[in-house]
Formats: sequence, structure tokens, C-alpha cells
Amino acid sequence: MSDDSGELHSKGGESSRPGSQRWLESLRTLVEATTETGEHFFRELVVNLTRALDAKHAFVGEIRSPSDDHAQVLAVAWDGVLGPPFTYSLEGTPCEQVLAARELAYFPEGVARRFPRDQALAERRVEAYMGAPLRAPDGSLLGLLVVLHDAALEEALEPKTILRIFANRAAAELSRSRAEALLREREEALRIALDAASMVSFDWDPQAGRTSWSPGADALLGFHPGELDPVPAVLAAVARAEERSALSAFCTEVVEGVKAEFDQRFRAGERFLQVRGRAQRNPDGRPRRVSGVIADVTRRHALEQHLQHAQRLEMVGQLAGGVAHDFNNLLTAVGGNAALLGEHPDQKVRELAGDIEDASRRGSALVRQLLAFARRDVRQVELLDLGEALSGMSRLLQRLLFETHRLSFACSGPSLVAADRAQIEQVALNLVTNARDAMPVGGSIELAVRSLGAKEAESLGSTLMEEKQVLLEVKDYGQGISPEVRERMFEPFFTTKPRGHGTGLGLATVRGIVAESGGQIAVESTIGSGSTFRVFLPRAEGCAAPRAPTPRSAVHGKGERILVVEDDPEVRALVRRILEDEGYGVAEAADGNDALAKAASLPEQNGLVTDIGIPGPTGPVLALRLGERWPRLKVLFMTGHGNAGAREATTAPLEVLRKPFEREELLRRLRAVLDGEPKPEAG
Repeated sequence: MSDDSGELHSKGGESSRPGSQRWLESLRTLVEATTETGEHFFRELVVNLTRALDAKHAFVGEIRSPSDDHAQVLAVAWDGVLGPPFTYSLEGTPCEQVLAARELAYFPEGVARRFPRDQALAERRVEAYMGAPLRAPDGSLLGLLVVLHDAALEEALEPKTILRIFANRAAAELSRSRAEALLREREEALRIALDAASMVSFDWDPQAGRTSWSPGADALLGFHPGELDPVPAVLAAVARAEERSALSAFCTEVVEGVKAEFDQRFRAGERFLQVRGRAQRNPDGRPRRVSGVIADVTRRHALEQHLQHAQRLEMVGQLAGGVAHDFNNLLTAVGGNAALLGEHPDQKVRELAGDIEDASRRGSALVRQLLAFARRDVRQVELLDLGEALSGMSRLLQRLLFETHRLSFACSGPSLVAADRAQIEQVALNLVTNARDAMPVGGSIELAVRSLGAKEAESLGSTLMEEKQVLLEVKDYGQGISPEVRERMFEPFFTTKPRGHGTGLGLATVRGIVAESGGQIAVESTIGSGSTFRVFLPRAEGCAAPRAPTPRSAVHGKGERILVVEDDPEVRALVRRILEDEGYGVAEAADGNDALAKAASLPEQNGLVTDIGIPGPTGPVLALRLGERWPRLKVLFMTGHGNAGAREATTAPLEVLRKPFEREELLRRLRAVLDGEPKPEAG
């Protein structure tokens, strides 16, 4: 309480006179001690606050949100000595009242009795309490500053004023600390994001010639710590020589105000980097700073290249599918008529016809390779004994080789697969041809087929999940394949052969067929030692269908009536001529609508030979509609490309004859359809 001399008294305690030497010294010490920042500020505040206000204890607490029911003590002084930080519950304490009222609370005596739930007050024999809230500039609560006395106090203005002043100072420091912590968090988040994106940021002052770089910039750009220069010098150092002038021009244009920003991708050794920046200018137009990022976009560049490659493949596939139909119609007419000429009595004519047939077959093989790698070919899957199929090709494969080559073949274990025979034969032909070309002066080529378990297959490079697999392996002892060629060897139209000596479709076709057959291809090669191509296919269960040759007499017609529907007049005429020569009665139509119109006046037909993609009702739709008129109608489809329309239009078993076809194949397939011979099912 105050006496006549103006002293402030604790009730029955020590006194301090406002304005006295001791009081002023305490305040001066408090002010000087709290010029620091951070944790040191809060520790000095509570220690010196107990001295300046003649208090027993003092602490500063923080809350993270107004709804918090606990406070985190940042610094505490017990009996003027620093203690460890702690967390305490606000419920039932005078601190709860301070935060609820957002005003200074002053309990000059009996505070422990007034707040019995706050056991710490009684335990520390606290009699008087004074607490002030810490408020942020926006008015939100940050925490509170508290002093405790062990004796009752008289009402006085000065201690409250001092507490309010230093509560404001503590609030400012806590706001600053939080902002600094948030800035550190954001900088760390930015650093992590930049690292994850293989990116660094820069802040370049063109006038001063200084650049601030984000952490990790030296490592990303290949510099030693502390060696990074301003942006133009760094770009000149890391870029390839042929790109430095363009990068320098970009920087100059930004500095001179020609451009407000720049964005340039360039090569740095084996990597691709991308620099992006934007200028901020003074009122006079001079650049104040240029801020931006440099990113390692090597992986992105590779993905973009792969995407462009895939798009090119799709375009080629569309082109192949579009061209194949017309081209195969042309080859069918040329090859078929050449085959008919092959029966001419003049030997010279027969020889010329044979040459035409051979050229037609080569054209057909080229179209099939285009369709195979584009995955637009019609597949006729059957249960196929791979070892038996390749063994039957031995004479054909031998004819591919020169006298200086030796071909060996080995087969062990079950080798049944579900595949298209013609496509699998194409795979073997292409791989053996590739092995031959790898040894231009001759050498050994080893062709092998064997059954594998999953573990052995995996050890050889297979990633198929099948427990049972069949391996087709072609090994040569040639010059091997360089890493650069291995990266591109499956690309369509890529070839290392001289111009005019290769189409670049061989290995692309192999990969397309293998993938469509549910398999995988792997390559092992050593420069100077040769290469091994391994094709892994899932092993099938069941029995392969026998392929006994059809006797010539068995393909003759028996007077059956056949409706031929084909929009290409040359092909239509060829098919009619072949069938009529073999004893069939033939009616013809140019498209689906023409066929339906003529069907109204035709007697019941035994068979329908139709192209899948005819104008009007397509082949499959036409077959369904004519089947309603003639229930016993048998159908043989023809196609010059990979149109899947036949399979989409009906669930019935289909017979599809691929163009270009030979005379015997047409007759054999039609005879099988008419006689109702079952087609082997793939298991």
C-alpha cells in the first residue's frame, strides 16, 4: 500500500518507490536485457521482470489458437531463477480469465483461494497475480505474460503499465518469431520442392552483378560450393558451345528491356536444362532484379521424345492400315492372275508369271510387316507346337543363308503356344535374317526352342508372370550391337543397313507380334562376341491341331452356288474366275447394298465369299442379313487389313482369308467352310 512518502508496499512485505534509484535501475536493466531476440529475449524478460516488479515468479506462455485449452510456457523464472519450459492446462486458472477477457487481470490477494482448481498457485504459495494478454497486430491472441507474488499487493498503476508495455514487446517478439519460423518452413518446403523437381531458383541483380542462388544450386549445375557466378556466366559455363550465344542473347534482351521474360531449353553435357526468368524494373526502366529457375528436364525431355515417337508410330499405323487394304487388293489381283498364267503352255510365259508371283509375295510380306508392327493385322490364333513349326521351316530358313553360314536347331520340352502361325513364322524369319546380316562373312546361327519355368525365364530376362513359358532363342556370333543401336533397333524404319538394303521393319515387326501374342523379347549383346535374341511366350495346355496337306482333288467345287461380294473389280473378277474353273456356280456383287438387291432374285446360295470392309452393309452385317434369308449359308470373309469389324459384329466362329492369297489357299479354305470342318480352338 502507499504511505505519505509515495512508496509502494506489499502488504507486510518489501517496498519499492517508483522513481527511486533502485526502481529505475531495475527498469533500466529490464529494458537493456530485452534488446535481444528469440529465446534469449523471453528468458531475460521473465528473470528481470521479477526484479523490476519485486515479484516472486514470472513466465510467458504461448497458445497456438484461441480454442487451445493448454499453454506452452516459453520461459519461466521461479524465485528469479530460470526453470525448464512446460505445458499447463488453462482450465480453472486465472490465465484462462486473462485470455477470455483479452485484458490485463489483477488479483492483489487470495488468488489461490479464488482459483482452487489451479493447484500450482497453492503449491507455490502464490498470493497475488497479474497477467496481460499477448496480441498480434491483427488482434488475435498469441499468449500471455504473467507475474506472481507471494504477498498481497495494494492497487497500483505503475506495475500494470510496465506489464502492459512488456506484454506488447513480448507479443511483437512472438509475432516476429512465428513469422520467421513460418518463413523457414516455407523456405524448407520450397527447397524440398525444388530438389524433388530437380530445380534451383536464382535472384539476379544485373546492375550489381550479383546472384543469390537457392541451396543445392551448385550441385545441380556442377559447381563446387561457393563457385557460382551471376546467371549469364553460369549458363555460359554449363551449356554446350553451340548454344551459348543464344542463351547470352536471351539474357541481354531481358536486361535491355527487349523482353520481359525468357524461357529456354538447352543441353548441358548429357543433360537437358531449362532456364526461365522474369525481370522486375525500376521506374526508369532499368532492371532491378531478374528472378527465375533452372530445372533439370532430362527425364521430361526423354518422355516428350517417347511421346512424339509413339505419336509417329500411331500415324504410321494409321497409314499402314489405310494403305494395306488397297495395296493388298492390288497384290491379290496381280499374284492371282500371275498364278493363272503359270499354267500357260509357253515356258517363257510361265517363267515370267513366276517372277510376278515372287514379287507379289515380297510385296505381301512387306504389307504384313507394316500391319504387324502397327498391330492392325487380323490374327488367327491356334494351338501351335513352336518346335514343330520351326522345324518345318528349316528348308525355308536355310534358303535365307549364304554358303558360309551354318544353321543349327534344337528343341527340348513342351513348346505349345497360342499364337498365329504365320506371325510366329515371320518372327523366326526376321530374327534369322537379322543374325545372318550380323555376320556378313559367315558364321554359326543357333536356333533353339525350349520350355522354361518362371525362375529360369526370369534369369534370362523375362518379366512375364507366367509359371510356364516357351523360349525361342536366336544366337549369332557376329559383331554385336552397340548401345546406341540397341536404343533404337526396335523402332520402325530404323536400320543400320545401306540405303536400299533394308526396310527397317524387321525387328519392329518382331516386337509387335510378340507383344500381341502376350510375350516379351529380350536382347543380350556384347561387342565383338555376338548377340542373342530371346522371345518368351506363355506356354499353353492342350494339343496342337494337325496340319495335313489338303489333296488337290479335295478343293474342287461340287456345283455349289457361291455369292462373291468385293468392291475391287480386279479381285472380284479373279475370285470368280478361280471358283468357276473349279466347278462352282458364281454370282457377284460390288458392295453390300448390291448384294442385298441381287439376293432377292437369286436362288438359295451355299456360300458367301465377302470382303469385310465393303461399302454399304459391311461384310459381317451382310452375312447376318443373308443368313436370315438362307439359314444354311456358309461364310468365308476376306480382308486386306486389320479390320476387327468381323469379330465385333458376331460371336459366331469366323473364317477370315487374308489378302493377298494364293489360288490354292482360297480353294482350300472355301472347301473347309462348305464342308463344315471345325477350326482348331486356342486354349
